Amino acid sequence: MLHDVNQRKVEAACQDTLRQLGNGGLNHGEVLLALSESIGRMIVHSCKTPIQMQEMANIVGQHIARTLDAGAQAKGFRGTNEGE
Repeated sequence: MLHDVNQRKVEAACQDTLRQLGNGGLNHGEVLLALSESIGRMIVHSCKTPIQMQEMANIVGQHIARTLDAGAQAKGFRGTNEGE
């Protein structure tokens, strides 16, 4: 990554977003679209070339996939490849 990542700050940002959902300030669709837009803008801002942008997008996508897999397992599925 281009920057050191403080896991506590990542967790705080996640909790802030979830609080917004919980208090009715935003709905799931608004949060997902806003996060996607923000991720794209941050990638463009922090990368110097389109190749770097694509690589960063791949890293983010892989992290999302791992998060989904962990969440699916926490819900009792074997992972995100398992059906309903």
